[in-house]
Amino acid sequence: MQPYYGVREHERSGDAASIVALYARMAAQDATIDPITSEDWAHFLRLPQNKQGKDFRLAVLHGESIIGVATSSLRDSAEDLRRHLRILVEPEHRRRGMGSALLKEIAELDRGSFGYLQTVCPDKWTTAAAFYNRRIFTIADRELEMSLTRPNIHHPESQNLWRIQRENVSKELSASLAEIHNQAYEGTRSFVRVSAQTFPDLLSERSQLWTARLAENVIGYCHIEEQETDRWLESIAVMREHRRRGVATALIEAALLHPSPDRHRLMRLSVSESNAAALASYRRVGFQIVRSSTRYVADRQELLRQMSAWGLHQNGETAKDHL
Repeated sequence: MQPYYGVREHERSGDAASIVALYARMAAQDATIDPITSEDWAHFLRLPQNKQGKDFRLAVLHGESIIGVATSSLRDSAEDLRRHLRILVEPEHRRRGMGSALLKEIAELDRGSFGYLQTVCPDKWTTAAAFYNRRIFTIADRELEMSLTRPNIHHPESQNLWRIQRENVSKELSASLAEIHNQAYEGTRSFVRVSAQTFPDLLSERSQLWTARLAENVIGYCHIEEQETDRWLESIAVMREHRRRGVATALIEAALLHPSPDRHRLMRLSVSESNAAALASYRRVGFQIVRSSTRYVADRQELLRQMSAWGLHQNGETAKDHL
């Protein structure tokens, strides 16, 4: 039987299990893709920018089997409308036009609006890089993944000026952390504004939250996610007036020294290559670069015009597709 491919919204109750299975199959073939659990996917959907998957699209075979996924979310920008996306298609189903079909669906979400699409592509994804290069995406930045196996603890003398502690999020604490988060990340390409109400949605059941307090005032925080095999430093932010004083380093060191069963697990993080201050802080603690990715950006309307000129066959195929 001739395979029939299509795209649909993320909406069915059984989608979570099928998507977890898709990630497992792809992770077995590609070390840059991490397998996920049902809990991971549920937490991902709860993130404020993801709106329970409302703007996600799924590639399906014969209307049933999920063989690809496109996640997308709007990011906060003062200058323009910016939508972040990630497209994954199983290798055996590539070159059938599903990458183009998923991309077109995501680009059309903001029809009538000016703005940009952006994605982060690991350097080892040469097929994906060729796909984006053919579609007027241009390089905007580089993302570095760093890992830490042997911490280099300094115990800076200034550490006794503030108190580092692990805390559970409360309504009052959430308001302070949201303010620090917005101040620290506003203006970056992946910025998502949070509030006291939405900040707790960033945390999962396996989150660790560390704060730095000067007297009783919160001046910084560190958010770590415990995963199946390692730990991910999800976010670290310090109030502007307290930066470059060792607060971020002290937060990381406190998390590394905390006596827990997971303390010896590999810790990983992602940072922009252009963020020199953060890179220096991470290197001081002992983080090393293990892989890199390229951030691609495309004008949404120009992209749709190009894809319209190329055209898609009835089954979603295009001669220029690599995904």
